Amino acid sequence: MKVELTVHLLDFLAEQGYKYLLLQPNQNSSPGDIERFNFISVKNFENITSYYSGSSSCFFLDAEPRVMAEGVAGKVFYVIVDEQEAVEYSRYLLNAAINS
Repeated sequence: MKVELTVHLLDFLAEQGYKYLLLQPNQNSSPGDIERFNFISVKNFENITSYYSGSSSCFFLDAEPRVMAEGVAGKVFYVIVDEQEAVEYSRYLLNAAINS
């Protein structure tokens, strides 16, 4: 499942122990289209090598992805999460809304 990259999502991933985002190469963009990019979240440096062969860039969770989450003109960023993470992220957002 793809979830749009936001500051809230980055905070959630950090709380879950993730440290890196691997950017997958974009193969389906046409000139003039909004570019869409997919990230894979990774907790440990050792796990990067199993994903990195199909990825073009690796980012620390709290570096460039923070800027990307705030918006880049003509680009949309997603993080691929499994179903359980999506449910937990929904709960995280609900709790944040209740507590604010």
